[in-house]
Amino acid sequence: MRREAGEALLPELRAFRKDPAVKGWIEDSALFEVLNQKFEGRYWWLWPEEYRDRKKKTMRALKEELGDDIEIFIILQFLFNRQWHRVHELATSLGIQIIGDMPIYVGGHSADVWANRHLFTVKADGYPDVVGGVPPDAFSATGQ
Repeated sequence: MRREAGEALLPELRAFRKDPAVKGWIEDSALFEVLNQKFEGRYWWLWPEEYRDRKKKTMRALKEELGDDIEIFIILQFLFNRQWHRVHELATSLGIQIIGDMPIYVGGHSADVWANRHLFTVKADGYPDVVGGVPPDAFSATGQ
């Protein structure tokens, strides 16, 4: 029964992966997540150089070694996206507006920075060149 249900979703999963809004980030995010687990949450700029710098040979080997984990990550993103759209459609049909916020800062330890270093202010080895935040104030002695 589960196998049939999974197979019935395959065309939708394939379409999700080809969607221009998804295909630009999904694989990088999956690779980042499996590496983040492999290296126990250490910042990506502290990973071994071949992973930190996304060496092609290393990335190919990673896809073979942890291919199932990469696929699971992508499938979970697909299922979440599918469920989110259903929730959003239901809320809209009931006259409920869902309001979210947009981040204005990309975390340094993220798939976005790891996969697109050229777009961010990082040193050649990946260490942040500058770091944003909030100075200490009445609410937090150390800032944010």
